[in-house]
Amino acid sequence: MVIEAIRPLRGPWLKADGWGDQIRWRVPEQTGTAYDAALALLADRKGKGGPHPSVPGLVGTEQVLVDITKDGDKKAYIFDVTYGRPDPTQDPSQNSANPLDWAPRYRLRYGFYQVKADQDWDHNPVVNSAGDPFDPPETAENLAIFLSATLYQESFSLDAALELMDAVNGAPVTICGHEFGAGCLLCRNYAPADEFTKLATPLKIAFEFECRFENFDRKILDRGFQSWHGKYETGVGATTNVGKLVMKGTTNPPAQAVLLNGAGRPLLSGLTAGHTLNAYAVTGPTFQYFCDAPEDKLPEYVRGGIITLTSGATVLPYQFKKTADFSFFSELGL
Repeated sequence: MVIEAIRPLRGPWLKADGWGDQIRWRVPEQTGTAYDAALALLADRKGKGGPHPSVPGLVGTEQVLVDITKDGDKKAYIFDVTYGRPDPTQDPSQNSANPLDWAPRYRLRYGFYQVKADQDWDHNPVVNSAGDPFDPPETAENLAIFLSATLYQESFSLDAALELMDAVNGAPVTICGHEFGAGCLLCRNYAPADEFTKLATPLKIAFEFECRFENFDRKILDRGFQSWHGKYETGVGATTNVGKLVMKGTTNPPAQAVLLNGAGRPLLSGLTAGHTLNAYAVTGPTFQYFCDAPEDKLPEYVRGGIITLTSGATVLPYQFKKTADFSFFSELGL
């Protein structure tokens, strides 16, 4: 590995003193590729990121392959390496000639997503003064953060991408000092950033995440036109069933869905006076009453995440996004 020429350079783009050198290096063939030659130059600390061979303080800031020639029965790779003062605004990792060493690059921007406003920020029902929901329902906008990142990887795996695409984080993730809870980050993109060939390596990979301050679970007001009720029959014992709600003394259903308590029982304090159950037809004396659903009738995930509001209404969480291991996020280093 020898120096073929040294050309003094001047210019503000060289930072600090505005001067430096461009040195032409001749690198003998290693394993037959220009990329291997570039790595050999780097490993010998002569190329991008390496010190000037004779002037203290100058560092290789750019490395370009300019020619491939013969060196006996082997090839020789000709590189022009520009040496100048390090850019204080540049990540030191960018001085490496190997893109795999480069730190990820980020872009952060703000956006909004639209939701049906059947509940407010605290999940309280959005209803009129008579307790009825608005028809059609109102809509609202919530703030979201969109994080884009690019970095180089040895290769791209579609299987790995499909594991993360449209998935949310299963554990908390910290971004710029702010911790987002589990389920608050959704992977929107994981793919090569540019066109690529089958054997290309390394590849520039692009990620995009949507970050919300509440998780991506759907939180739905518990309400409906049916309720669980208990029925007692002499000699048989207590039983529970689901029955249709009707207005007392009629067979007419309520005009609006009735708020429930998270276990299938109406919130009587929130109903028009006189709501009761339309019991199933039975023979003999019966006693009918509202009751909670049996334990096995409500999914454990939903039962464990029920939110009870100050108004007494309840919100049921439903997870529509799969969770994935986002531990790779530490590789992004943000």
